[in-house]
Amino acid sequence: MRHGHAGAGEHQARLADELDKLEHGDFERLTSILSSIVRDNKQVLFEGNGYSEEWHAEAARRGLPNNRTTVDALPALTTRTAKQLFAGFGVLSERELASRVEINWERYVKVQDIEASCAIDIASTMILPATARFLAELAAAPSSRGINTVCEQVSRLADSLVDAIGTLRDAQRDAHGAGSVHAQAGAFATTVIPAQAALRAVVDELETLVADDLWPLPKYRELLFQY
Repeated sequence: MRHGHAGAGEHQARLADELDKLEHGDFERLTSILSSIVRDNKQVLFEGNGYSEEWHAEAARRGLPNNRTTVDALPALTTRTAKQLFAGFGVLSERELASRVEINWERYVKVQDIEASCAIDIASTMILPATARFLAELAAAPSSRGINTVCEQVSRLADSLVDAIGTLRDAQRDAHGAGSVHAQAGAFATTVIPAQAALRAVVDELETLVADDLWPLPKYRELLFQY
């Protein structure tokens, strides 16, 4: 019998006790316990794409909590239930858990900051110059309706690329000035990541237009079909 289960959650404590009582090689009893776990938690099982809108709708229909971002999910580790669960099973004391949570907040901000900086750097020093070179080649080509159409498309996307880089850079700067690490994390989740996704969308479209020999990165086609 385990000790320290009080307040850790009756279900978890009962399950741990049942596992403790298992005899070596008692697969029949183990199967019974595993079956009960599936039965008791069937409401959270989903065989589809857990990242899809289908799952978000299904989670809402089932009345399940649905934390879409790390910023939404981390506060769950500071609840009384979480503290009792970790402490009750001797996994982490409340102090240790609080420390882990703060480290995760800081790590989230640092990782998102690095990703945003990399996106800005790649877009500014690799994608934009390649786009400019392609525009120069198009401008030097014999004029035709097709060439002019592509040139207009690429020129429009070049402007969008510059705007998207500026928007992401501004969002990143504002996130750094948001205050506490929690506020910074929230800013990265709500403004920086969407700005980065918008920049990505422009780059993805340019990838389909800029000549292969000018594009500075492997294209999706090359990644998919390279053996």
